[in-house]
Amino acid sequence: MHTYGIDVGPEYIGFDGYLKSVKDTMTDVERARIRSMAADVEINKDSAILVEGTFPMSDGTLWSVCAKMQYSPLAPSSERYKILGSVFREFPQAACSRSCSRLNCNRTRL
Repeated sequence: MHTYGIDVGPEYIGFDGYLKSVKDTMTDVERARIRSMAADVEINKDSAILVEGTFPMSDGTLWSVCAKMQYSPLAPSSERYKILGSVFREFPQAACSRSCSRLNCNRTRL
């Protein structure tokens, strides 16, 4: 499988590094779904993209959404991306091994 680059703020890690950094925050089912979406993106790399957004909640948890999106360059700009599949996770901020100043997270970067 192609090694994907994941932008985690000022640092860049591969797909395996990403999976390692979130290992304590996802179930085996979630991990398998994300791997499957990544494999689909690899096959359709000219028209698909895998993105993740992580959002801090006031109760000390993080919400994370990983989405496989279809890219249609000829569509109107507001319709170029379409979500084809997603994985939603909620986990305690302390379980996150990534550090992201935008999330006020003090965990160590990989």
